[in-house]
Amino acid sequence: MHLRRLQLSNYRNLRQAECEFPPGISIVVGENGAGKTSLLEAAQFACCGRSFRTSHEKEMLREGSGFFRIEVEVEHGDTRLKRAAAYDQVGGVKVDPGGGPAWLPAGSVLCFSPDDLQLIKGAPAGRRRFLDDAICLRIPSHHRTLLDYQKVLAQRNSFLHRAKAGLTRLADISTWDRQLAALAPGDGEAASPEKAQTIITAADAGLFTEAELAGAFVLEVASGAVREARAGLGV
Repeated sequence: MHLRRLQLSNYRNLRQAECEFPPGISIVVGENGAGKTSLLEAAQFACCGRSFRTSHEKEMLREGSGFFRIEVEVEHGDTRLKRAAAYDQVGGVKVDPGGGPAWLPAGSVLCFSPDDLQLIKGAPAGRRRFLDDAICLRIPSHHRTLLDYQKVLAQRNSFLHRAKAGLTRLADISTWDRQLAALAPGDGEAASPEKAQTIITAADAGLFTEAELAGAFVLEVASGAVREARAGLGV
């Protein structure tokens, strides 16, 4: 998916902002609190109806405002869509999908933030959950298989507890083992390679090489507005 244009009103600390994004890497620069992350959050919300920062739309309102509105122009597959998402405290969230689905498929917009470092530093359960969620986004049918697997695994664990207490024979566990084996994942379809569009804040530029950033598009945010757009990192 390619985000071509973003326009917003009364979103977080941004009263009005409008910007265009070329394919490839775009870097949003600006002082702390200028609204860099808010631009990324607004793009995700307009496309997928969710925020990587909060689950409460009221928190996205600009202080003193009763509504916000986000408009985006995206290329999704072979289709160009002009979408709009708005929120007010009376009517809630309303979306104009521009002829497309109400919300674009989960995974159309991906976010990586410092909190995601817990995937590396945190407990293994978090990494397993992340991989399960990622597979479900890529292969929706896997979600049903995952639910069935978790159900059978819980029943098998319950059986083990009963066997330990002498309430049943441990030899009968083969029934659950066969069900778990039947739910083992098969070969999935290979994903076709596709060049991704990447939008980052300047703080994350160190994750890329100089060659990767050579043609980057730069947006500067200041005083709650997009002040300048230019090609390349040079001043």
